[in-house]
Amino acid sequence: MKNYPVKSVNDIFRDRFGGKFSDHQPLSEVMPMGMGGVSSLFVDALTVVDLVDAAKLAVANKRPYRVIGAGTATLIGESGFPGLIIKNSTRNIFRLDNSSRVVCDSGVDNALLVNSMASQGLGGIELLVTVPGTVGGATITNAQSSNWKFLSYIREICIFDPDLLKIRTLEARELGSKLISSLFSANLVFPPVLLTVTVQLAMLSQQEIIRRLSAIKNRSTRFPAPVLGNVFSGEFKDIEIGREFNKQLKILGLAYDNKRDWLMVKRSSTPSKVRQGLTMLGEKIQQRGVENHPRITYLGYYQEDDEH
Repeated sequence: MKNYPVKSVNDIFRDRFGGKFSDHQPLSEVMPMGMGGVSSLFVDALTVVDLVDAAKLAVANKRPYRVIGAGTATLIGESGFPGLIIKNSTRNIFRLDNSSRVVCDSGVDNALLVNSMASQGLGGIELLVTVPGTVGGATITNAQSSNWKFLSYIREICIFDPDLLKIRTLEARELGSKLISSLFSANLVFPPVLLTVTVQLAMLSQQEIIRRLSAIKNRSTRFPAPVLGNVFSGEFKDIEIGREFNKQLKILGLAYDNKRDWLMVKRSSTPSKVRQGLTMLGEKIQQRGVENHPRITYLGYYQEDDEH
């Protein structure tokens, strides 16, 4: 009897994904801030099927995984990630039977969804253009602005459940910001994978949609790069953090815009410095008596984790 060599994990992923797979991938090359260590395994998922298959292979081969979208709410440490990073590059948008309900892949850019639906006379989510990142990120982090919440427009989410190895659909009545944040907790070795989001839009006239978008764009929605967007819950955006505190952030290579809830990151900064700045911001906000809910996901090793 011939003994055939056992395939390595790398070969298993390479057989399935070909050029979409790489090993020892420098995450600084795929993250918008240009920082982050090396991922042992990396897949650029172009379809929902890619997302599911990548997660299934990771579970079968006992490799922890994380899914990243645009990376505007994810911070990866200098030591990288000792498992599989799945880059969500899915881009499909489907309108259901000429209705005002739309199903979009979780990797769809927020501005792309707003603008493509506006061309079809569908609106209501115009403020989503002020949130950098993807529909999946906006869903998981409960994106909001003023009195507007993206969650209120979501009717269903479709996920891959790694425990059951099945695709599940959760309806709006089952959803809530706390449920979603716990469902996709960064502490899980094999977290669920958000595949698609079904959004209920409103049928509006082209003139009304243009008026709304013009009013929003007058506030300047251009995102300086690199930037972490929607850092906190947004309930404190009108609170001034002070010139001296901004100087402390500047030393770390950071600048915070509390009006837009953006943290600008200079090339001289590092993941550890960014996390230090975010911790300082959170403490400063709490001193003002305002509850805050950080939305940033930390991946990889950080020395401060050993101190807790």
